Amino acid sequence: GTDEHPGLMPLTMSSIMSMCEMHGYLLDISYYEVYLDRCYDLLEPKMKEVSVLEDRDGKIQLKGLSQ
Repeated sequence: GTDEHPGLMPLTMSSIMSMCEMHGYLLDISYYEVYLDRCYDLLEPKMKEVSVLEDRDGKIQLKGLSQ
């Protein structure tokens, strides 16, 4: 998007953050991309690669993902 016409993500995040502020909620956000079987942290300026691990319960963990 542009300043005049922001995209879907900025509009959605603005709405969610406003609702959280109204109700006194704390919001932690992570934003990542999976591309060619690699995971990247999109909140890091240099889009660092994140390690994808599976724990003993079969749940996926993203090691090094910022919030």
